[in-house]
Amino acid sequence: MREVKVYQIGLKGTGRYGFEKLVEMEKHMPEVDVSLEAVCDRDRERLERAERFAEVHGVEIDSFTDTDAMYGAAGGDERVLIYDSSSSRNHPDQVYESLRNGFFHVTERASSLTKDEHISERKMAENEDVKYLADRLERQNPAVRKALEIAGEEKIESIKVFREGSTGIQKILSPVDNLDVKGGDVLNKMMHQSFVQDFLPDERDFQDLDLKEADTEYFVPKGKDSGKLMSVDGGYTRDINRTTATGMTHADLGSETVIELNSSWLGLSKEFRSLASDIRDDTGEEVFEREFAGKDDSAYIYEDARAFIIKGSRNLAGDMLNEKLYDLDAGEEVETRDMLHDQLYRVLENAVLEAAGLRERPDQEGTGFVEKLFEIKNRAIQDKEFFEELEKANDKLESMIIDDGKILEDEEANTLAR
Repeated sequence: MREVKVYQIGLKGTGRYGFEKLVEMEKHMPEVDVSLEAVCDRDRERLERAERFAEVHGVEIDSFTDTDAMYGAAGGDERVLIYDSSSSRNHPDQVYESLRNGFFHVTERASSLTKDEHISERKMAENEDVKYLADRLERQNPAVRKALEIAGEEKIESIKVFREGSTGIQKILSPVDNLDVKGGDVLNKMMHQSFVQDFLPDERDFQDLDLKEADTEYFVPKGKDSGKLMSVDGGYTRDINRTTATGMTHADLGSETVIELNSSWLGLSKEFRSLASDIRDDTGEEVFEREFAGKDDSAYIYEDARAFIIKGSRNLAGDMLNEKLYDLDAGEEVETRDMLHDQLYRVLENAVLEAAGLRERPDQEGTGFVEKLFEIKNRAIQDKEFFEELEKANDKLESMIIDDGKILEDEEANTLAR
């Protein structure tokens, strides 16, 4: 049996869950002898929790607070997989170090925030052993997999994709906790919609699709009642340019199949609310999450939605948040394949199999989808007047924050719940 030695960088957020998946793989993956060798994180408390978790499950690991020391301990003749769940600002250096050592490297997404740097980072990875979770996670969603199976036999006229949430509000209210969250809605949310390419009836590069329309409805204010807008790197700007963080963006692309991409850092868009209402009327199911959340003395409306709508000879709605698919014509849920493991486990499992040489490594996504995202972002911010957009952004943020922790009246709360 082939052995793959795994080293993990970063235990915060998704990294914690990924660590748990790797511990499970060491114990139970039949095809590969997975050896979780070490984990690296600057926070010693997180390292201690990881060590205790591994010990409880009978797995012995080393721990590091410095990546150079970890890379120094890795290597030899073994197949090595680096699972990088650290801060995005560290990804380029760590990707380079993995490539220099001949290691297989898995990370969330290319970290650059400008087109030229991002494309360069993608091209560097195209012929190397670097994989991005952003390209793969939603492809493992049961709703997407079943919809692709059905769509292969149907005519698709249009696809609408939504990835909307309150990320921008969380970053404004808790800047330290969200220091590594960057990019705005297009580069942080829309980046995960690359799976839509699988539904295209031809094999043209996504970059070749005609961008009919792109518009940013809201930008992200730097703070409450701010005189500045947030920039993609988390700083601020006093005008609207390519470095300004977009907060809610819509794009239409033309082809034989019309594609509509929607993303948001500032809650759910009006279009998604309307579609969610129609889906609820047809199926009786909600396809988003909404609740009150708080940080210190600030309370806000937390919203989250990951969904797609397919129209054509078969009309489908996919709720990727809850991994469900609905037949809108029949008004009922479509049975999806019952997956033993979740998306993150399956993506990491595929990475282990590829690192072991037991699964063919699929072609990289290439740069077409990413180039189109930057085209969308640049088009969406054209002809915007700074002070007008700043006022709109502040008003939008204010509508999502509950001042002084006040609770909404029952009538308002009931409206919110809808």
